[in-house]
Amino acid sequence: MMKLYLSRKTHVLMLTILYVSQVITTYSYYLYTSIAGIIVSTIILVLYLNYAKLHVSSAEIYALFHL
Repeated sequence: MMKLYLSRKTHVLMLTILYVSQVITTYSYYLYTSIAGIIVSTIILVLYLNYAKLHVSSAEIYALFHL
């Protein structure tokens, strides 16, 4: 499978969306908002891991979810 190389802006944007969706999920009082945050963060994380040019270590993934 050919890898798609992301630009640095896209790379930062995906991580920002992931971080924001994690914050929304964590501090949401409504179930639907929480579920939507989990779905968005899962999709972004899967896309990021599949297509990111930079190699992501498990420590970085752990840090993203435990800020």
